[in-house]
Amino acid sequence: MSMWFVVVIILAEHFKVFFTHAKSARWLNVLSGSVFIAFSAKLATAKLSL
Repeated sequence: MSMWFVVVIILAEHFKVFFTHAKSARWLNVLSGSVFIAFSAKLATAKLSL
């Protein structure tokens, strides 16, 4: 389990520069917003089974 945390820490340090740039942050916001809208559309069109 601790090896997993080491991998996450190394990746976080490596991608820190990417995540702090304004263009990258904007792109991530657009991507996550699109995923949220897609999931909400799927939920809105889903049939309820009671």
